Amino acid sequence: MKKIVAFSLVALAASIAQAQTQAAPAVGSTHFFVGLDAGSGGDTLANVAYTNGSKQSIKAGDGVQFKGGIEYRFSPSVAMRSSLGYQYYTTHANNGAVTFSRWPLEVIGLWSATEKVRLGAGVRKATSAKLEGSGAGSSVGNSSFDSKVGVVLEAEYLLTPHAGITLRSVNEKYTYQGSNIDGSHIALGFNWYF
Repeated sequence: MKKIVAFSLVALAASIAQAQTQAAPAVGSTHFFVGLDAGSGGDTLANVAYTNGSKQSIKAGDGVQFKGGIEYRFSPSVAMRSSLGYQYYTTHANNGAVTFSRWPLEVIGLWSATEKVRLGAGVRKATSAKLEGSGAGSSVGNSSFDSKVGVVLEAEYLLTPHAGITLRSVNEKYTYQGSNIDGSHIALGFNWYF
């Protein structure tokens, strides 16, 4: 996780330096973007106890999400963004692992409140949600979860026309064997627009 964060910070710095000379996307244009989010929250899915006595919980909203998609700009202040991501969280043990993963699909409408600040709202469906254990974590087993369509609220601060930092609130639910599980979470992220 520390390596991912360090790499992301270096990439962010390089991206900002390059983007200083690039123009903002034109109205009526469609362009690609990639993003990275780190979030936490939701109900506890599993508790892991390590041999050294420490413990770790896996929650339904925890994890890092890598995503990519397209954005269409309707006007200087209104855009629509759709994406597919891969979100996961895993324990950190040498002799086994417990991982919660999913493939979120999102569609978000964005409004530019100022030249640098955008506010968005949309829907999200976390497909193929799975909790899996291996090695010493195999007692958790392998479980698939059904997800319901959730809501995403997002605020984005544009560092440049092509790089933004986001704060997101995601309200989503899963079901497993008739039980409801809250996967809601708060996430901090970075988007790069091509």
